[in-house]
Amino acid sequence: RPESVAEAKARIAARPSKASYHIALLRVAGDEAPLSWQLSEYKAGLWIEPTNPYIRDRYASTLLSMGRTDEGLSEITRSVAESPSMKTHEYLKDDSFLRFSAAEQSAVEEGFKQAVARAYPEALDGLAGFYAKLDRFSDQGALYEEAALKEADSAKKAELLINAGLAYLHAARATVTGRQSSVASQRSREQDAEKIRNSKSSILPLALTPSQSASASELRAPSSMLFAAAERLFRNAITATPTDPKGYHQLVTAIYGAKKDLAEAKELIFQGIKNGAPPLPLYLSLAEAAQKGGSPEETKAALDSAKAEVEKLVRNGESPYTLYIALADGARRAGDREQETGTLLKALDLQPHSPDVLSRLANLYFEKQNYDRAALYLNRIAKNNPDAANVYYSLAVAEEARYRFADAGRAYARAVELSPDNADYRRRYDEFRARVDRNRVTSMEHGAASREREARGTELKANSKRLE
Repeated sequence: RPESVAEAKARIAARPSKASYHIALLRVAGDEAPLSWQLSEYKAGLWIEPTNPYIRDRYASTLLSMGRTDEGLSEITRSVAESPSMKTHEYLKDDSFLRFSAAEQSAVEEGFKQAVARAYPEALDGLAGFYAKLDRFSDQGALYEEAALKEADSAKKAELLINAGLAYLHAARATVTGRQSSVASQRSREQDAEKIRNSKSSILPLALTPSQSASASELRAPSSMLFAAAERLFRNAITATPTDPKGYHQLVTAIYGAKKDLAEAKELIFQGIKNGAPPLPLYLSLAEAAQKGGSPEETKAALDSAKAEVEKLVRNGESPYTLYIALADGARRAGDREQETGTLLKALDLQPHSPDVLSRLANLYFEKQNYDRAALYLNRIAKNNPDAANVYYSLAVAEEARYRFADAGRAYARAVELSPDNADYRRRYDEFRARVDRNRVTSMEHGAASREREARGTELKANSKRLE
């Protein structure tokens, strides 16, 4: 990479058709270079690589900085339309677009919409992610729903319908809980926009007015309508793929579980089994819905049915380890930690060195404050993966909790050694050593006082005997 303007210019002279040389010249020249000159170099880079999103974004930024707002916004739209991915634009990747003006956000949105219309591969997910970042879940739901209407493949259609339903659910919850928080969020957003406007850290300058609250339009929509839309879409997903358990899961857990309508949930599960959907995930969905509905009896009954189905599938030759993990996952979602623990122990018997199962068991015993068992499994993980700093840190916490201070000290030291830049590990280790040192001093003082009392008692006894 060139280290001076002269070197960068020499490279351009030798090979003017290489876009990266023009960008390198801008880099070494710095932001203090005249904007018109910067614009000229970015324009040269775009002539060579017209679809390069990085160069076009910088070109747009320079136009906005020069006050050429309409041209800058048009370039933002073109840049996103030609590269409709959140990964290829710095302001989308680092979320700085959240502080963009309303016009700038609209320019980005229009670029995504053009790419969606052209059916570019990443355009749909890009626009959906853009809406999600802005809390515009109603718009995200409408986007997925419209895409589902055009999709011929039944599996892809069902996935899009489920995504649309989940987006509407998110919007519905925002309407219930977000009215007051949206006001505070808007104030915070405006304050952040003002800070960025006064700095040079943004990819695109915020030259225009701050954007309006992204959730404002959703707050005007009744939550009941959004819930109804989500239920309709989940049912449509089931119709599209009646043997796929995903649609049943969302309808049972997100709709019937939330409404505590377990009778309807059970009816749907039985209908799903009748349609040929696999019973195990359906029973687990019912258990989760029952847990949300506050019915321990129904939760246990559904988990018992799931357990019986696992045993049946194991007898039929299916992988017991995979089935036990599925059952453990379902038990966790249903809030049954005992069932989860027992099932994971069965899975561990089949794969004793599985880091995932060992880690989950360690976490479960941490939750129960059974630090002996937590330390047991963490030691096994550390033995299989001796370079994992987070494992040694968790092990140190467990050893400290069970008063094994020497082992805790060694584990803390190993965690700090493996991750020397982790400030939390260092702070916890320093606090631990300080506590140990204080306890040692206190113990020594207590020991000295105890020995002094014993010496005085011995002296009193001796004096008493002499008096006798």
